[in-house]
Amino acid sequence: MAHWLSKSSYLRGWQCPKALWMWKHRPDLRRPPSPQQLAIFEQGTQVGLLAQQLFPGGVDCSPRHHHAQEPALAATQEAVQRGVPAIYEATFMHEGVLAAVDILARDGDGWTLVEVKSSTSAKDQFLEDCALQYHVVQGAGTNVTGVRLLLIDNHYVRQGELEVDRLLTALDVTDEVLARQPAVRERIASLKGTLNDAMPDVPIGPQCESPYPCEFKPTCWKEVPARSVFLLSHIGKKAFELHHSGIRELKDVPEEAGLSPAQRLQVSVERSGRPHVEAGPIRDFVAGLRYPLHHLDFETFALAVPPFDGVRPYQAIPFQFSLHVEDGPGKPPGHLSFLAEAGGDPREEFSNTLLRSIRPEGDILVYNRSFEARIIKELARDLPHHASALRGLLPRLKDLALPFARHWYLDPAMNGRHSIKSVLPVLVPELRYTDLEIGSGDLASLSFAQLMAGRYTGDIQQLRNALEAYCTLDTLAMVRVLRVLRDI
Repeated sequence: MAHWLSKSSYLRGWQCPKALWMWKHRPDLRRPPSPQQLAIFEQGTQVGLLAQQLFPGGVDCSPRHHHAQEPALAATQEAVQRGVPAIYEATFMHEGVLAAVDILARDGDGWTLVEVKSSTSAKDQFLEDCALQYHVVQGAGTNVTGVRLLLIDNHYVRQGELEVDRLLTALDVTDEVLARQPAVRERIASLKGTLNDAMPDVPIGPQCESPYPCEFKPTCWKEVPARSVFLLSHIGKKAFELHHSGIRELKDVPEEAGLSPAQRLQVSVERSGRPHVEAGPIRDFVAGLRYPLHHLDFETFALAVPPFDGVRPYQAIPFQFSLHVEDGPGKPPGHLSFLAEAGGDPREEFSNTLLRSIRPEGDILVYNRSFEARIIKELARDLPHHASALRGLLPRLKDLALPFARHWYLDPAMNGRHSIKSVLPVLVPELRYTDLEIGSGDLASLSFAQLMAGRYTGDIQQLRNALEAYCTLDTLAMVRVLRVLRDI
């Protein structure tokens, strides 16, 4: 049975031929995309529509649905023959390969192929995408004179109306695309052969996550043990070398494997089954905290298209904080919080409320200091009337992640990680993120971004309650984790 390839299936096979085979023959094994992945797709669509403004007078040849390709092919050919200024979602078929081009722009007697990406840099998979499109469009008889990538310019700062011509920057990739043509032709033939053969035997490897998370990873990784070498901190590709050499359990990694001191400690803890605790440094850390102690956590969202004045693409905009304040060691903490209303720029009210809530003395305890410090610095830059007060918070920041990042406390169940979501279940098992409707920062960010854009379709008050519960747990978790460290 012959199979045709689409642009997406070709790129799936470029990443892993086994994934392409399962996509065609065993679609029931696919893992559904996460809400975060769906949000990335939606954001890419929005950027693509904005890019069309740079090529006015175009004809939209988008198919009405995924399987309506014949009308899209016919509409594209009719638009090419008419010589319209631009074609949006131009669809071509060549030798059993289907490709839709974001924008095909008229260029004298030929056409410029324009691929739009909601990314700030050119990546290898983007070039392969363009190379495949060039092969199909040129092969279908349409003269392509150049290929350009339209990318997000992260130096752009919005002021007033969105300037699409400044938000997006063009990169000529014609030479790179032409250089890839022989490999593209060979790969097409190879992937078509793969689809007509038995499932290829492809061992697990970096391609399971890069450049995109594979939908079939649970199937291919089902033989990987629960306590595998992939839990080893900062192991990278070396984990695959160990796995394929037969060393699959974390406890079995040998000394001669060239591990760092931190990795050797993790293996030792795994073998013993007991936590490693360095009481001295923990005691010094706890003793160095100044009261009243402010346990602080921020939530932010970031969009490719800056939503407010003074904002860059993908700049993290804080919309929520939780603050638990202890007047002394072990004293019941008070709680304050802020959650922005949807619609306008939340930074002014966020900053005002934060500065009113933090007392003039005492340390500010955060988890992963670099994040909160960066947000505070950006607020000081963007809100100069608050700059002095905001910068005054920076010397007071202390990082609760430090005892775990430096392995003063390392438990096998933390799996070599030191995030609050890895530490909390071990030290304070009665507090669980899994009990929450929103249990991750990514989902909190995504949900509020949808609310800001007016695209949230659920119960808004229920969402706000869920966001409050999540952020509150972040700082309550810090209070309780510090209590365990105090006991040590």
